[in-house]
Amino acid sequence: RMLTTRIILPRCTSILHSRRRRNFAPPMSTKGSQYDEAFKPDVKIVKIVNPKSLGVIIGTSHFMATPSEIAHSISGAGVEDFGVAFVEASGPQLVRTESSGDPSLLELATENAKRIGAGHAFIVVLGEGVFPVKVLSGIKNLDLVATIHCATNNPLQVVVAASDQGRGIIGIVDGKSPPKGVESVEDAAERQRTVRDLGYH
Repeated sequence: RMLTTRIILPRCTSILHSRRRRNFAPPMSTKGSQYDEAFKPDVKIVKIVNPKSLGVIIGTSHFMATPSEIAHSISGAGVEDFGVAFVEASGPQLVRTESSGDPSLLELATENAKRIGAGHAFIVVLGEGVFPVKVLSGIKNLDLVATIHCATNNPLQVVVAASDQGRGIIGIVDGKSPPKGVESVEDAAERQRTVRDLGYH
């Protein structure tokens, strides 16, 4: 004798298969959710002012102690000339600053922080002849640093989005692009020589 087995699907599974047969899916709704259907962000490109092509680090942190902690880290790396500016995102909403005492570096960091204007963003400007790699590891390892967006001596633009709440960094344009080609054997050898000459291996 042939046995016949009847499989009874749960109600929810039956409904799902029914929707598939009808090629139907319920529309997603943002009503009452965290999304603002009417809002369109205002995206701007902010050029970083850096006429001497000094070393610059831009990041996001989360505490008002940011300038002093970063200054302490930079000093600990043996760098004597720098300026740090941090955009406070609550309370008085001030630009908080620290420096080695060089007024030009402090002014440059402060001006660029104001231009970016994104909550909890910070910018470090280093003295002439100092590359960001000299201090970057120490800054990245600080507990209050959330993100490093860039570390460069190149021409720099910051992509900033503005909402009704405030401004935030959404990207960086670092130097020139697109690339003009791929390095040759000679180019690679020159790169390695330059790295050694700068004291990095």
